[in-house]
Amino acid sequence: MSRKHLSMTAGALAAFCLSGAAMAQDAGQPSAAELAQQQAKVKTATSLIAIGRADKDPMMLLVGAKLLAGIEAPVANPAAAGASKAFDVSVILAEARGLSGDDQYLLDAIDAVPVSRPERKSGERYCGWDFDCPYGGDAECVWIYSCDW
Repeated sequence: MSRKHLSMTAGALAAFCLSGAAMAQDAGQPSAAELAQQQAKVKTATSLIAIGRADKDPMMLLVGAKLLAGIEAPVANPAAAGASKAFDVSVILAEARGLSGDDQYLLDAIDAVPVSRPERKSGERYCGWDFDCPYGGDAECVWIYSCDW
């Protein structure tokens, strides 16, 4: 084998190994399609929660909490001081329960929503959904998936 072929083979092998390491590192990260679907759920859930709180509507709170519970990553509560504090599904469900009165259908639906998240493994990246306003105005705010929590 000539020196040129040996060099090209070694270069190709190195590139293959490095790309495999990069793929293994990102194996736990959601795909672009999964992120888009999660972002739509985050937008919908947080809007429903805001409407539910404003209108004192337990069904809106319930549906928003159920959507949040289905998202594996935490979602920042933009109304919380410090903005890095995540929504607490159990708190939202407690609000819905308080507004439900004696409506057994709603109470049963509230009880059916899971409130615990899987434990994070040691060394695992901590990523979540952040509400970011890069230019300081409310019109420019977006939900971004960030691993800087």
